[in-house]
This record gives sequence, structure tokens and C-alpha cells, in this order.
Amino acid sequence: MGLALTLVANALPVKRYIAQLGFNISSASDLGSFGWRLLEAPGKWYNASDADVPSLRLDIKFKHFSKLQQRARQIREFGLNTQVGRSQWVRAKLNADGKQLRVKVRLQGIFSDHFATDKWSFAVKVRNGKSLYGMRRFGLKSPITRKLPNPLLWQEVYQLLDVPVLTRRFRPVNVTLNGKHLGLMVIEERWAKELVESQERPEGVFFKLLTMRFPEAKLADLQISPYALGKLVESATQSATLALAQRTWEGVRHGQVSPRQAFDPETTGAYLALVDFWGLYHPITGHNVRLYFDPLAARFEFVPYDYAEGKLGSLPTRRIVLTSWLLADPVIFGHYTSNFRKLVRLDQRGTITARLRTVERTQLAYLHRQLPLLGTADLANNASLLKLALTPPKLTDTRVASAAPKPPAKTITTRFKSWLGVRSVSPTDFRNLWLIRNPILVEVNAAGTQLNFFSSSETDVQILSAKWHPNGRPPMPLLHRPLLLPGRHSYQLDAGFNYPIPGTDGTVSGVGEIRGTVLVDGSTRAFAVRPIRKSPAPTAVDPAHTLQRNPFISPSATGRLLTIPKGSWAVDGDILVPQGTELVIEAGATLRFEPGAVLISRGQLTIQGTADERVLLAARESPGTWGGVAVVRVPTRSVWSHATIEDTTGVKHQGWNLRGGTTFYRSDVRLRSCRFRKNLAEDALNIVHSDFEIYDLSIADAASDGFDADFSSGFIHGGEFVRIGATGGGDAIDVSGTVMTARDLRIHQINDKALSAGERSRLEASRLSISHVGTGAVSKDGSKLWLQDSTIHAVSMVALMAYVKKDTYGPAQLTATNVRVKGATRAALTQTGSTLAYNGRQIPPQELDIDQLYKTYMKSSRLN
Repeated sequence: MGLALTLVANALPVKRYIAQLGFNISSASDLGSFGWRLLEAPGKWYNASDADVPSLRLDIKFKHFSKLQQRARQIREFGLNTQVGRSQWVRAKLNADGKQLRVKVRLQGIFSDHFATDKWSFAVKVRNGKSLYGMRRFGLKSPITRKLPNPLLWQEVYQLLDVPVLTRRFRPVNVTLNGKHLGLMVIEERWAKELVESQERPEGVFFKLLTMRFPEAKLADLQISPYALGKLVESATQSATLALAQRTWEGVRHGQVSPRQAFDPETTGAYLALVDFWGLYHPITGHNVRLYFDPLAARFEFVPYDYAEGKLGSLPTRRIVLTSWLLADPVIFGHYTSNFRKLVRLDQRGTITARLRTVERTQLAYLHRQLPLLGTADLANNASLLKLALTPPKLTDTRVASAAPKPPAKTITTRFKSWLGVRSVSPTDFRNLWLIRNPILVEVNAAGTQLNFFSSSETDVQILSAKWHPNGRPPMPLLHRPLLLPGRHSYQLDAGFNYPIPGTDGTVSGVGEIRGTVLVDGSTRAFAVRPIRKSPAPTAVDPAHTLQRNPFISPSATGRLLTIPKGSWAVDGDILVPQGTELVIEAGATLRFEPGAVLISRGQLTIQGTADERVLLAARESPGTWGGVAVVRVPTRSVWSHATIEDTTGVKHQGWNLRGGTTFYRSDVRLRSCRFRKNLAEDALNIVHSDFEIYDLSIADAASDGFDADFSSGFIHGGEFVRIGATGGGDAIDVSGTVMTARDLRIHQINDKALSAGERSRLEASRLSISHVGTGAVSKDGSKLWLQDSTIHAVSMVALMAYVKKDTYGPAQLTATNVRVKGATRAALTQTGSTLAYNGRQIPPQELDIDQLYKTYMKSSRLN
């Protein structure tokens, strides 16, 4: 019987079928577990039910489906989904969650396991601004390829740690493709702004790590490649964020920034602690690393991507140079050890196991209906290695990896070769996978006038031909003759082969890819690769320069306190306050800044003005401008009293651009009697992911928005907003994902909206005097706005509105009680699906063209 089981289970078609039922056989040692799973399977199937799993129907025209079939067959035959001839987007129709949506789909997945059965992996883009389950871009995949329910277990642990590690959403669906029932698949959120918005993050850029040697790669070997490059370059804001991220990464590669300056310490420490606690090497192995770049903090964050249970039985972070380098930073290591200790405590109490098994039972209750061989997660951990985890990594050279042995790549490739039938993979070297997929990498300089070719092969590679294929333009030849790239024993990215493009052939700029052929290991292969844009590394900034150039700033004996006394001071350059240092500006101080100069504080910023002796921050010349103020990731509350901020254009520093003249990001603040005047940035005062208490606020003569709060909570009690939106657009109060109260405010001469609540905000406003505005109060995108005991006079459009601008959030609500409207084109207007109650009367909803609305009088100025 045992011999028969072994023979049957080792047959390739049988292995594939068994894998689709929830069990992978990679070696003979797995057969014992397989036997037990087989005995348990009938009971698991009988007790499971997928009746509550929603249905999804995908219809693809025959001519488009035939192209996908042909490509899937090619991938199965070759074993890998290479860049050459990769699947193109085709149009389709999707029905789910009561919606009929127009979408685009293409095949997705590197290895042929994504196409071994009828459950192909698809990438899906929802068209026309619509969404499904709050997502506009997602993958549709077999649960096996995404190791369900493991992603949900990771998310549960981060909730236990109470650390906001960015994670993607997963949702099971029963899929029918062109009338054929495929059964259970999973929706996997892709790399789009809805991912970050759903977790209260600013829109940033997502990257994947490019490296062909792990873990022995040096930091200089590591390159990053952005997702959705075509969309990024269409946006000036996103292009600037991309450039800043690439500059920051160059600083990582060349040792010009510290780990805490490049990576968010809190989330990085928590992510690496969980990796080591469970002993998993997959999440930090080169090609599995995914990063999000936060444009406000100018820091990278890890995003969990691979949830496989491959374990090392030690601390994987110590074996890889990138994670070792990160943990060598004392601030990141502090967060790491704190979270590792917490995981050990939770494990000792049984909390982790209890919570995760509860989540797991909920998921297996439907998964076992179609995956009856699926077992429970291996929750064995490295709690016993606490003492080792609390010891910082010892790196004699942070540019070089440790000498610890690398992960067992041979086991992995053998599994792929035998289980998936991948003929092209060498069982002796996992890196050959990447040699097949990407024979070369190409780096282009900022001007697009020089290319660097890098080979991933240990032997010589000859580039036979290469052409630049820019999107929407004819291809441009790059080579006049073949180029020989010598084989390297070590992948040294900084020592690449340089080939200057001939003078009159143009430049490699914009969006596109380089296609051609290479001769490697005796065979000719086609290649297609997007060039990596080389950015200059950021200039190192020493906060001590601030003191040298501005001797009026007085440091304490410890250097942890900086004081600016009463007096009028001409600031030379920028004022940069490092983390852990407090800056106090005393009553009666006036600071006048040069054009473009900024005050950036990563420590507490205190302004001690009084009614008689205010503090003024303004431009050197009058009239004139300067950048503004940014308080970033400060754990203690900043308190400002009787401060006036004038003439700001927005913080711009080494490619870091903020939209606010004054910005608080993840930094709680209390403002009392503060004035913001003559702001030329997109927002006069921007508060993001912070708690705020504001008394007697005055914002006047703002080119665009006055007060903008994103993903924050707090109140404004007393004050005025006057002459807002001089350049077009411009809201007095604009909140997104925020819980806020406002009372006793005068809002006068507002180009667009007096109150705007969006992205599931909760805004309660009372005793407001609103006059001469475009629109009085707007609730949109899942928000709720309550306005009472107020007056709205002289409205050029509509006094009260409720509608949906972003389909991902759903309908809005607005309740106006004891609100007097006078001199409005229309008192109240609500879109179908949203609700608006005006002084006790429900306003009948109607169809509205919101896109047209925002193309006309609600059009944003978007100054930056």
C-alpha cells in the first residue's frame, strides 16, 4: 500500500491535482503527512460550506480569450512567464457584488503553477472609475498560489502588535469564466492608491526589489523597480515622489543615508520581528520584497508579499545584508526588540495561538469545501531565541553580507522542477530562474544618454541586438555592433559595462522598454526589460550646519534642546531639527527666511508667543516667499501659541515636496491663536494622521485650500477663514478620513466649498456663519456631515450637497438642522444613493454628473 501511494503521489499529473486540493508533495518525507490528510479529507469536506462565498462571473470575448490561451500554453511549455511576449491587457466584463463592471485582464504569475489548471491567475483593472470591494486593481488567483489563509494570520498578528504595517486585502470568490464554473479563487489587492487610502496612508509609490543574488548581494547590488510606471509619469506629483524614492534608494546603495533615514523605524522593526519570530525567509528573500514609499515621511516601508512557510529554524534577518543593515540601526533595532519581546509574551500567554486558530477556523470553514487536503498553519516559532534576537547584528562592513549560510535554494528549485515540470530550471541553482526571466538589467542615466548593461550570468553574455521601444513612438536602435559582457563571479552593479548612445540617435526617456536578443550559455534568447532610471543620491545633511550658519539658535548642554530667543533674525538657509531634539521659539521672535528655505522638524516644535509678543515666521523680503514648516513623525505633542506664518509656498527639500505651507505628519499638535496668511501652497495648514486641538484659528488669503486634515482627529473651536482659493478651487475646511468637530467659525469669501467631508469622514459643525462661497457644505464618499445652528448666505452654486466622487467609498450623508440658507442658486442637492436631510425634510435624490462638476467650478488649482 505504501509503495503504491508513493508511486501514485509522485506522478506529475497526480501531484498537480493533489496540490490543487491543498497539499504540496515536494519530497518523500511529505508522504506520511499526505496519508493522514487523505484520511481526514472526507470529513473536512463534509463539514465545510462555501455557500456564503460571493460569486464572480468573468466573460472574455473568444478572440481575446484565444490570445490568453496561447500565452498560457507557452508559459506551461517554457516553465516561466518571461518578459518577452508577456500577456497583453484584453477587455472583459465582470459581474460581482451586484455590479456589472467593464474591466481589463491579463495573465499574471511568474511560474507555470499559475496556469497548471483552469484556474489561471489574472490581473484585473476596473475601468471607468468604478471598483469592486473597494479595489480598482486586483489579482484573481487560486487560493493555493497565495497560501491562504496565511495572509490573514499575518494581519491578525500586526493587529495584536498594534503596529500599522501596510497589508493587502484578500477576498474569496466562486468564479465562473465564460460560463464554466471554476470554483473557489481569491481576490488579491494590487498596488494602487486604494491600498494605502484604505489604511490611512498618503498615495505613494510601490516597488519590487531586483537582485539576482540573495542573500550574498551587497547593498550596492540592490535595485528597485516601480509598479505602474506609465501612470506615475502622467502625474507631476507622483513623478516627483518616484524621483525622491529613487534618490533615497541611491543613498541606501551608496551608504549616504542611515537606515532610519530611508526606512520607517516603527513598521520596519515590527515586520522584521515577525519574520524572525516565525523563522520565515521567504518574505525577505530578494524577489519577494515589496516596498511602499511614503511621500510625506520620505521613508520606505515593507509590504508583506510572500506568505510561504519555508522556515530556517534561526533568525533569517541575520543572513541577508539588507535586513542586517537595517537592524544595525539602533532606532530600528529598538522597535524590533520591543516587538519581538511582545510576541514572546503573547505566545507564552497562548494569545497568538488562540487568536490565529480562531481566524484560521473561519477561513478553513469554506476553504475545505474545495481544498479538503489543506492543513492548519505551522505556528512553531523562535521564542526560544529571544536572547539571540536581542543581540544586534555584528557587521564589520555594512556593505557586505554576513558569512552565514544562505537559504536552501536547491530544495526550492527541485520542488518546482519535479512538481511543476519546469524543464528550464537547473536544480542546482535557483538563480537560473532569474537568468531565464531577465538575462540582463539595464540602467539609464538621468539624461537618457548613457546605458549600463548588467549580466546575471556567471558566463559571458553577448548582446546581439537592442532597441529602445518608447510607448507610442517608433523604436530606436541602440547598438551598431554586438556587445560582450564578461561573466562575473559576483554581481557588481556599480561596475557595469557602459555604452554611450550615439549622438544623433536620441535619448532613452519617457516610458517604454528595451528589446533585443542575447547569446547566453550557447543559446540565443529574446529579452525585454524596462531600464532602471539612475537618480543622484541625496546630499548628506548635517543638522549641525543649521547652528553654524544661524548662531542665534542656542543649544543646551546636551544638544537635545534648541532655543530661539526674542528678536528679529535673518535665517541663513534651512532650519533642520533632528529626531529627539526639541526646538523652542520664544515670545517676540521674528524669523525671516530666504526664498525656498524651510523649517523641518523631526523633534517637538514649541512656539511660545503671547498676545502682546507674537512669533512671526515670514519671508526675508516683503513681498516675498519662503517654503514653510514641516513637523514629521514626532511622538510628543507640539504646542504653538500666538504664532503667525506668512508667505509660504510649500516645503521642497532635496526632492521632497509637501503640499502644505505648514504640515504636521504623524505629529500631534495644539494651536492657540495662530494665524496663517498669504499662503501660496496647495494647503495653508495640512494635518495628516495626527490628533489636533485648535483654538481661535485664522486663515486668510490662501491661494488654494485653507485647512486640510487627512486621516486625523480633532477640533477647531473659534476663528475665521477669509479669502480662500484665489487661484481657483479652494475649500475653507477639507477633511478626508477624519473625525472632527468645528464650531463658532466665520467663513467668508471662499471660491469653492466652506466645508468638505470626504473618504468616510465624520464632521460635526455648529454655529457657523458662511457667506459668499461656491458651495456651503459637501459630504461625499462615505462621509457623514452634521451641520446645525448655522447660516449660509450668498452661495453661487448649491448650499448643501451629498454625492459620490470615488466609487470605492460609497454613498454619503448630510444632515442640516436649524440651518438658514439665503441667496443660493439651490438650497440642497443629493445624488442617487446618498441622503441629505435639510431642516427635517429629506431631499429627493437625482442623477448627477460628478465628473463634469469637478471639471468646471469645483476644479482644483493643484498648485504643486
